[in-house]
Amino acid sequence: MNNIQISDIFTSTERYKLFVMACNVEGMDATITYLENKNVPVLNVGRELTVFIDVIKESKYLNIEVYDFVKRLFETRATIVKDTRIPVLAIYNLGILLEPKLELNATKLIAEVAKSNSLIVIWENGIGYTDLLHFNTQQNKYFFDFSEVKLKRLQHEI
Repeated sequence: MNNIQISDIFTSTERYKLFVMACNVEGMDATITYLENKNVPVLNVGRELTVFIDVIKESKYLNIEVYDFVKRLFETRATIVKDTRIPVLAIYNLGILLEPKLELNATKLIAEVAKSNSLIVIWENGIGYTDLLHFNTQQNKYFFDFSEVKLKRLQHEI
């Protein structure tokens, strides 16, 4: 995992513009505030997706509807920051994307959006050596495997 500065996300020319900003649970609010102060929009994925699922209730094609909704949500919330051409968005509270009932390939979804937008994953859980984002209590069961994407780690001062 490469370590870079926040200013580097605005000029990234890599195929996948996917970054992780690690923090602990206590530092989550400070991390969000830091990004907002840099004019980076921040999205609580769990909250937005819960509202969407509550509205549609039941659907035969829930996984397709959720995939399309999340992709569209990421792309519409991403914003061009400074004088760059690359929209950027920070996302957090991603656990719902791994919900078995949704049958999503969450890693693929995030990587797909990161081809045309700079995505910053705010992550308060564990990070494995092979670009694996996992939940501390269930690291072998629920995780995002970004080893093919080459996740880049953002350095910041909180």
